[in-house]
Amino acid sequence: MFSFKSLAVFSALAFGAMTAAAAPLENGNSILARCGCSSAAGILTTLTDDLSVPVGELKYITASNCTLDVLRPIMGEITTTISASIVEVQGLIGQPAEVILATVDGTAQIAISDLAQLVADLLILVFGAIGVVLNIGGGALAAVLPLLVVVGDVLGCFVALLLNVVGGVAGGLTVAVLGLIGSIVQIILRLNVSVLISVIGIPL
Repeated sequence: MFSFKSLAVFSALAFGAMTAAAAPLENGNSILARCGCSSAAGILTTLTDDLSVPVGELKYITASNCTLDVLRPIMGEITTTISASIVEVQGLIGQPAEVILATVDGTAQIAISDLAQLVADLLILVFGAIGVVLNIGGGALAAVLPLLVVVGDVLGCFVALLLNVVGGVAGGLTVAVLGLIGSIVQIILRLNVSVLISVIGIPL
């Protein structure tokens, strides 16, 4: 189930989500230019690229440097980057399928299986790195755990909103994503990222 916090955040982000009549895709680049937005694939690709450096730093966290002073700026950068992408996904609300499901370059429509892989790659990147920190355990982890929870919740809200927007124009994405993230399910459950657990349908 959603926690009240996650439900409130997700509801605020997803409120008003609707689909529009499909517009002809005469030129993929021009239709993305007309809406002044990126497609779901474009947003996911850019976000994954932008997170690669700060998330990569988490892999070097050990018991000796697992402190608030070290982790706070890293997690802050990750959270800020994801939050900016949430705004981009909001820009897709009400756009036609041709925009939402456009490939990164806007010249074709992306397959749901390929879009699911982009979502899974993002989730595995972030939660896989968080798992490194969780494995430290002890008092060091206890001090920084709230920072990890916040990142999980913000990423959960991003993915939930994106699935909601894409789900308005095409089916099958949620099931496809669930089948690709088995390696990080226990991390999501440990952090109790309720919005992801509920939206993706992760078994408890």
